[in-house]
Amino acid sequence: MESRGPSRPSQGDGHGPSVSLRSAPLRENTLQLVSCLARFRAFFTAPVVIFHLNILSYFTFLWLFAYVLMVDFQPLPSWRELVIYFWLFSLVCEETRQVPDYCSGS
Repeated sequence: MESRGPSRPSQGDGHGPSVSLRSAPLRENTLQLVSCLARFRAFFTAPVVIFHLNILSYFTFLWLFAYVLMVDFQPLPSWRELVIYFWLFSLVCEETRQVPDYCSGS
């Protein structure tokens, strides 16, 4: 029996990776981007994060509302007051959207 030295599988024989080295950095960057976006989405769709963002948003609304009433109240609405109107309208729309859920009991 003749010894030929250590054998190395070629890229196309099914024993090793068949991906060329030229496309590896591009794939790594794409996978890292997808992984980063997936982690970002998973973080912000977690129930505890949604709850904390909801609380933060509500306190921000209350702070802005109190500021406009105590400091910035004018005969013509300022941009802060317009933000409050829009925010309040969106809160009312969300509560109205949930009415069928309350009525059906689910």
